[in-house]
Amino acid sequence: MSWFSRRKGKVEALGPAVLQSGVYRSPGLTRLGKELDRRRPESILDLGPSSTENVNFLSRYTTNLCIQDLFNGACHDTGRRSTAFRFGAADELELPPLGDRFDVVLMWDLIHYFAPEERRRFVARLASYCEPNAFVFLLGSSLTGVPLVPIQFKIETEESLFYSVQDDERMEPGGLTTRLVEGVMENFEPLRCFQLRNGLQEFLFRYRGDHTGDVEAAKPGNTAASQGAIIASKARGAKTGGPGKSASGKAATPGRTSTVGKTSTSGKATSSKAPASKAKSRAKTTFDAQSQLKEKSPPAGKGAAADSGSETTDPIAV
Repeated sequence: MSWFSRRKGKVEALGPAVLQSGVYRSPGLTRLGKELDRRRPESILDLGPSSTENVNFLSRYTTNLCIQDLFNGACHDTGRRSTAFRFGAADELELPPLGDRFDVVLMWDLIHYFAPEERRRFVARLASYCEPNAFVFLLGSSLTGVPLVPIQFKIETEESLFYSVQDDERMEPGGLTTRLVEGVMENFEPLRCFQLRNGLQEFLFRYRGDHTGDVEAAKPGNTAASQGAIIASKARGAKTGGPGKSASGKAATPGRTSTVGKTSTSGKATSSKAPASKAKSRAKTTFDAQSQLKEKSPPAGKGAAADSGSETTDPIAV
């Protein structure tokens, strides 16, 4: 499958390209920012490394920010690699405490670094941390090779990301097509897909579950990742006397997790904002996906070191 960008009447093939460190326009990040302006999140989960830039940017939307560095929490070899990094079993990865829920999850490019059979297990486990209508932002590639270890993304502006590529070697993209990514993201609704000129794709999903089926996860034959949902449900009841909130209202895990107002695991990222006061009850707003499909794509702007490419104006095909 080939992707094309139409500009000024010309048809230009997109990718593949060699990913390098630099600043790139991010239409997916721009779209996410617009959604968060409409519906302010109470909590955000960032699965990438801690950075001052990301904390400062995300703190505009909430003071309840949880940073869970999934890669550095699972990888103890920080030197140069000759083979691609792979996460282990999805149900053994360190994530926030059971019962914590988030309105936004930044998954970045981590989907590349799971074995195919573990991707669905990880997404199923991640769903138990999502509030209804939560947004998930991730990047995938079917056109270009990706680094042997995850890219470190730093939010430069509302419209651009800095890619910090740590290795010159590349691995095959692994056939992560739009259709495959959508299939992996079970129980998540695809809202936008952007094909970037550097060969990556940005995806914005919305969680369409409501956790009312947690009891189903306990039935025999279901995966361990799905059974984590019922454990999380019981943990919430033990903490709060009812579903939906943790006792503190904040996400905090000893070791690899940091929250706004506290020092991160690396000690680099801090925030000048005060800790969040007691969280208000969440308003369950309805997201009108059809109205989003009717919106016209904003014209491509200038000012980034590398142009991003084109947006798909239709939802991701089933």
